[in-house]
Parts: sequence; C-alpha cells; structure tokens
Amino acid sequence: MIYEILIKNSPVFKEIHLELSSGFNAFSGASGVGKSILMESILALFGHKDSNASVIEAHFDRALDLQDWGIESEEETVLSILKKDKTRYFINSQSVSKNRVIDITSGFVKYLGSRNAHIEDGYIRTLLDLFIAQKSPTFAESLGAHVELFARTQALEKELAALQQKEQQLEELKEFARFEIQKITSIAPKAGEYDKLLAQKRLLSKAEKLGALAQLTDDFIDKGDCAMQLLALVERDGAFLQEALLELRNIVEDEKERLEDLLEIDAGALLERISQLSDIRKRYGSEEQALEHLAQKKVELQSYENLEQSKIALEKEIAQSRQKRDANSQRLHDERAKTLKDFESALNALLQILHLRPSILSLQETHEMPSGHDDVALCLKDTELKKLSAGEFSRVRLALMALEVGLCKKVGVLILDEVDANLSGEESEGVAKILRMLAKSYQILAISHQPHIPILCNRHFLVYKSKNGDNMSAIKQLDKDGQIQEIARMISGAKITKEALQFAAKALGQKS
Repeated sequence: MIYEILIKNSPVFKEIHLELSSGFNAFSGASGVGKSILMESILALFGHKDSNASVIEAHFDRALDLQDWGIESEEETVLSILKKDKTRYFINSQSVSKNRVIDITSGFVKYLGSRNAHIEDGYIRTLLDLFIAQKSPTFAESLGAHVELFARTQALEKELAALQQKEQQLEELKEFARFEIQKITSIAPKAGEYDKLLAQKRLLSKAEKLGALAQLTDDFIDKGDCAMQLLALVERDGAFLQEALLELRNIVEDEKERLEDLLEIDAGALLERISQLSDIRKRYGSEEQALEHLAQKKVELQSYENLEQSKIALEKEIAQSRQKRDANSQRLHDERAKTLKDFESALNALLQILHLRPSILSLQETHEMPSGHDDVALCLKDTELKKLSAGEFSRVRLALMALEVGLCKKVGVLILDEVDANLSGEESEGVAKILRMLAKSYQILAISHQPHIPILCNRHFLVYKSKNGDNMSAIKQLDKDGQIQEIARMISGAKITKEALQFAAKALGQKS
C-alpha cells in the first residue's frame, strides 16, 4: 500500500508530505481549500488525471512485481511524476509512458468517481459464482471444467472454419497439384541429367571437326612409323616416340567410338530434352528439387482427397464438445438459480446499510461464454441499474465491492472523490460503514463533506488555508482533539456548538 505521498508546486500546495494509513484515510476541510485539487494530484499518479504539480510521488510499503513490465524491482516501489516543459512518469526512477502507468496500476488501483461510474460486464455473475463456491467446492471445479470445454470447443470451431475455407478453394488446389504432378512426371527428370546432356550437346557441335582431325591424326600416326625407322637407322632410342604414338592412337580410337555413339543421337530430341529440363530447373531450382516437390505435391493431393473425411470427423468432435459444454453450462445455471435468492439476500443486507431499496436479481440467458450462458441483471425494486441516479449507482457499486471482499481476498487502493456528496446524513453514515468494511482489504483515500466518514476512518487529514497570506493551502493529520473540532465544524458549520463537540467526542469514543 501507499505509505507516503509527496506533492510540490500544485495550484494550492507548495509542498506537502502525507503519511497514510494502510486502511481508511479521510480528507476533509472547508469548501475551496483544495481537496479536489489534492485528489487530482493523487489520481494523476495513476494516469486518471493530468498532472497539476511539478512533482508528485508515491512510496509503496512493498515492492510491486514489475518484472513482466521490464522494470527492475527494488525493496520498495516509487511512482513519480515530474512536470516541467513536459510531463514525465517514472517507476523506480525508470522512465515510463502514461499509458504504461495505467496498465501497471489498473490491477490494484480503483478510482470510483461520479463521472466514471460503471460496473464491468459479468461482475455481478462473478460475485454470484464466488458466493456459490463458498458453499459448494464442486461448483468451482465445474466452472473450471467449463472454461476448458469452452476453449476446446472454440479451438475446434476455429479449425473447422479454416477447413471450410480451404474446402472452398479445394478444387483449385487439387487442379494445381495435379498439374504440377503431371508436369514433373511427364518430364521425369533424373538427378544430374541436365549437365550430362549439355556436355553431349557441346561434343555434338564439335563432331564434324573432330572426325576430320581424327583422320588427319591417323595419317600422322602412320607417318610416325617413318620416324621410327629413321631413329633406328641412326641408332637412337625411339621408345619414347613409340609410346607417345601408341597413346595417341588409343585416344583417337576412343573419340571415334564416342563420335559413332553421338551420330546415333537424335539432335532434335536432345535439344528438346534440354529445353524441358531447363524449364524444370527454372521452376524448381534443380532436378533433385523438382523430384522433392513432386513427392510433396503427391502428399498434398492425398490430403486434399482426405479433407472431406477430416471435416466429417471434426464436425462430429465439435458436436460432442458442444454437447458436453452445454450440459455443463446447464448445471452451472441450475446451481446459480438455486442460490440466487441467498445471494440476493446477502446483497440486500448491504444495500439496507446504504439506505437503498432492496435489489431484485434475475438470471438472463446470453451467448455462451467461458462462464456459461448466464448473466445477472440487477434492479432496485422496479428500477433497472442503468436508470439509477448517480448517487444510487455509486452506492450499489460500493455494496457489490463490500460483498466481494467477503468472498475473496482483495488487495488494492481505492480512491473516492466526494463519495458522500449530496447524500442525507443516514445515507452518508451507511457509506462510511461500507467503506469501513472495504478498508479491511483496500487502502481507502476518500474526500468527505459529512462527519460520518471521518468518524470511522483510521487516519483523518484536514485540508486548510495556511496563514502565510499567500492564499496557499496545507494539510495536517489530526489527532483526536483535532478530529473532534473538525467533525464538530462539519456538523454545525463555522460557529461550532457545544452540542456538536459533544456529539463528535461521543462518536469517536464509541468507535474506539
């Protein structure tokens, strides 16, 4: 929780330090002293208002888990705003954006102001489920199972939708796969064939010239015998020449055989085959890659042929999953319907404290959700929630929050701006009692215009005009005598009466 707040150079405060209680903190003071400006500064820390001071800083009594946000955690967490030419936000001295501040703090800071009054969709149903789970542990298990069933069904439906979309393109995909299979199969490329045929083509282009040169070389070899006779006649060693002529004859014979084989090749067919393989290489990269592509397309074509069977199997699985989900959803509904009146009674006990008409709750069927197909509608007698006055709506919301903290552990900061404005004394007292309940789970910061909240708070702060003649304000924490004086002022006005002092002293004495 926040244990200290620092504000510098706001429109009405030069510098203030607030040491807060972990429970219920109330702020009071005469009109025009700056209570709303103070609240705006605090709200600015959490991104709900624009900064109205050069420095606003809050210290938390424990380190918040900020690793998921890329912020280093320290022994304590410090949230601050510096405003000069522009407004900058920091968490543990690390610069962050205003939107990031909102994202980080929204999970544990709640602001209940008259202008942002709303109840989240599904909130009342969630409270009902928590209420049921306290009495029936198996309900929580059923609810968890339904979340899994809902997610599983959604995943299957998404898979089917993709399959159906694929089915619409199926004939085109089949035709394309068949075309590629036919093209590669008809050409039937072999690994390395293209390079081998190119070599044959190059040799074939040289065939005529090679034949003529081979004949001339034969003549040359025959004349070499004369050279051998000359060497023998002059008694010189002719072995080297004999060996060279023999090797040359072998080469010529080999090339003659190759030429004979080449002359049997259909040159037109060779060029056509090279052209086909060239197309294959341009399309697939190589003969080997074309063969790999052929195997892949055969597998794809088979999968397309099996698509209808897959679709039928998937539709059957979805039907089974929906049946299980719907049956479980109905069990959840039956349990909610059975417990709804008890839940309504528990809520009405809190509404009675707030001097509100009793609620009437009803289950309404809505689209299937992870929690089932139920939503909970709330009316105060015959008035729908959306038609309540702002004051009634705010008190209903407080009653729901008080019900929630009795059902599950809650930790957070609750900020209320003029929560008891325009309320009667009895209504204001009811609000104070509910806030007292909430303070067991939340740290509460509330501005009050009536005495009941200060009477029940854990720490009472007075906002007042300083006597320095600069028209600035100050804040101080009140001791018991100070509380008596301030509460008496709130009761009787500027001219404090003896009866008001006696009432304040008695009320504070009863609280302790």
